[in-house]
Amino acid sequence: MNWLQVADLADLPDGRPVRVVAAGHSLVLVRIGATVRACEAVCPHKYGPLDQGEVVEGRLKCPLHEATFDLATGLPDEAWAGRLPVFEVRVEGGSVQVRGG
Repeated sequence: MNWLQVADLADLPDGRPVRVVAAGHSLVLVRIGATVRACEAVCPHKYGPLDQGEVVEGRLKCPLHEATFDLATGLPDEAWAGRLPVFEVRVEGGSVQVRGG
């Protein structure tokens, strides 16, 4: 799998989700300090726009039904919400890259 450059680290505000498109696929990036997480852009429960969600203590909350997901694993706090796909991320020289197909 290839690494795709999706953003510059300097363009990601700390603790706020940002929607990006990589190879035609919408993702949400969340920077928490020096760590960047990447996940699907829509909630697996009701397809809410996760870039409009809230980040609290490493978890992303859907703006529609308040389902919350661990940004490192994609596991939901509520079983009904379903698992959120997450992607491997690396930062090299200020470039945020996501592993893609």
